Amino acid sequence: MERLQMVRGVTLVEVIIVAAIVLGLVGGLLFVLANAGQKAWTGTEARLVNLTQAQSALDRVSDEVRGACAATIACGANQISFRSGPTCTQVVTYTLAGSNLTRQVDAAAAQVVTAGLTASSATPPGFTTACLSGGHLVQLQVASQATSGTFMRAQALESQVWVANP
Repeated sequence: MERLQMVRGVTLVEVIIVAAIVLGLVGGLLFVLANAGQKAWTGTEARLVNLTQAQSALDRVSDEVRGACAATIACGANQISFRSGPTCTQVVTYTLAGSNLTRQVDAAAAQVVTAGLTASSATPPGFTTACLSGGHLVQLQVASQATSGTFMRAQALESQVWVANP
């Protein structure tokens, strides 16, 4: 008499358990990837906003310095002042106050041009100037900072302006 051999297969319960484990691992992996993507998006967006504001401020300062009277430009550690206008009577001063770049005309109240710059004690400082060639060449640097997660990143923008007005 021949003996029937029993072939052992996989039960439905075992298949369901393995499927649940695999789906749990895939779900966890998708969550980690989505979270990393969200953090990257948020950090990049914050840096882009600050960098755009810093570029706008640098363009504004450059345009005003370009029209300044060259003999009246005075560069300081974190500021620049100059006379502008048709008769060179209007005194304009850009100053780094904390992390804000402010603009003051004559004795009027200072207005914030942009915020989110690096502080004057940071490296690089948020706003630096250098006057060369007797005030005809002005170097400007604006550094913005963006906090992303647990670290802060500073990016610097530089510009050189030739002032042709006597």
